[in-house]
Amino acid sequence: MKEISAWNSLERGFQAKFEGHHLWWLGGPEKTSNRNTLMPESVWHLVDEKFRKNPRPFIVQSALASLIVFLTLWILEFMSPVIIAAIGSTVFIVFAMPKAASARPRAIFGGHVLCMLIGLACSGIFFYVMPDKWGEILAGSLAVGIAIFVMVIFDFEHPPAAGTALGFALGGFNPFAITFIVVASMVLSTVHVGLRQWMENLV
Repeated sequence: MKEISAWNSLERGFQAKFEGHHLWWLGGPEKTSNRNTLMPESVWHLVDEKFRKNPRPFIVQSALASLIVFLTLWILEFMSPVIIAAIGSTVFIVFAMPKAASARPRAIFGGHVLCMLIGLACSGIFFYVMPDKWGEILAGSLAVGIAIFVMVIFDFEHPPAAGTALGFALGGFNPFAITFIVVASMVLSTVHVGLRQWMENLV
């Protein structure tokens, strides 16, 4: 009996210690008292309300995004900063805004491939017409403008793809970059189709 009583006292003490805390990682109820917050109130009010209510999709979808990027970079072994930045932005849309129009496979794959071709065309033209610094500047700026125009009129709206156009306009023909864009956009399109029904918009 003494052992049971001691255990009950310990349990009540533990409950009293953590009463009122917002144990969001355990799916507990949202905290109602400011005095017992595990995070300073000055910081806590900056946290998105959707995260405070249900942090699980934020954690899971962010982890999946990291996994997909890791596997893509590891398998393809391609490290062009501009092109990778464009794909990184696509990863954000796929996992943070899966219900958005720009997350559609048509927009992801079509947008990146279309903008890749536009960037290559601009690079090729200005390489022969104006093979100097100004040629690169004009190629990059026109590639982005044309990419935006073409994506909008053909319903391929995918903002990160404008970065793909810029990357190819400045970098020119690169078979490894072409392979990376095509494969990465296909993988992300497939992932979106397979996981969309289980993912939520985080923004």
